[in-house]
Amino acid sequence: MKAPDLRRLVRDDMDLTTDSGIDQLFDTLNGFMEQVVLTLSGNLSLGDNISGRVLTASFTTPSDYISAPGAFNAFSMLLPNTTTLSVVQIGYLRKTTATTEVLIGAMTCQWTQVTQTSLRIDYITGLVASTRYNVRLLVF
Repeated sequence: MKAPDLRRLVRDDMDLTTDSGIDQLFDTLNGFMEQVVLTLSGNLSLGDNISGRVLTASFTTPSDYISAPGAFNAFSMLLPNTTTLSVVQIGYLRKTTATTEVLIGAMTCQWTQVTQTSLRIDYITGLVASTRYNVRLLVF
């Protein structure tokens, strides 16, 4: 995507005869426009813009996983640094016996941040009972 040609607004660009507070508006707009131009022209990656981590784990669903979702074997993960989480998203999920099959579908996870450095996965939807899985979580 090409960065826009217009990068700053100044009072001289407008025909203003009175002080209408336009300078404050221009300061706000110019800051925003500068950030947009940097983003579009700097080829920033997701990691440059969002402080997130990738966590991996293996777990096994219980034999009564489908009939009793409360029986899910919750598992904990350590966070690499002290943080308060807002989002935990499944990035990758597959059976450990599968070499190429990656599961797709409407899978979500219920999670709890136990401490500033610990995350517990309470439940993951859309799985099969008595099956071992590898999961990669994106945490922000």
